[in-house]
Order: sequence, then C-alpha cells, then structure tokens
Amino acid sequence: MALEIREHIQLRGDNPLDAIVVGTHYKAYLVANLALNDGPQAAAEHYHIPLATVYGALVFYCDNETAIDEAIRKARELGEQLGARSVQSAIQEMKKRLKTP
Repeated sequence: MALEIREHIQLRGDNPLDAIVVGTHYKAYLVANLALNDGPQAAAEHYHIPLATVYGALVFYCDNETAIDEAIRKARELGEQLGARSVQSAIQEMKKRLKTP
C-alpha cells in the first residue's frame, strides 16, 4: 500500500484570506469557518471536497488564526472607509425606499 502526502492549501500572496483549497477556487478560511460552525462533514458536503481537505483547511486556520482575524479586520475597515454598508443597513434602506411613494 502506497502512502500519500497531499498538499491541501495553496497560498496566493501574503494575505491569508487569499489562500485557497488546492484544485478549487474556495477560500481556505471560509471552508474552515463552515467546518467550525456546522462540522467538517457539512463543509465537505457543501464544497464537494474530501474530508481530509476540510481538515487541511482547519489546520491552516488554526495555524494562522491571528493573521486571518487581522486580515478580516483590515478588510472591514477598508470597506467602511469606502462607504460600504452592512447587509442589515442595506435591507433597511431598501425597505424605506419601497415605502416611499
């Protein structure tokens, strides 16, 4: 029986949010997030990837949690600076506009 060693995550640049699951366009931190919230099996089924790959994403997330959290924080700050709204505020604005004759 031959043993396999696979690489499950591919880094693309310095931003940990740009790391992807090898052979897909799925962001590793999003796969890990779903696995943490709904379980690894749910993430594997949702993304149609092997369970081992989900665990690879979880390892990547655990090894880089601080850097990922910081990158998310910076992305949110940039969005706020550019005038991006939260989904909830956008929905409220749409409801107001629909009520106005």
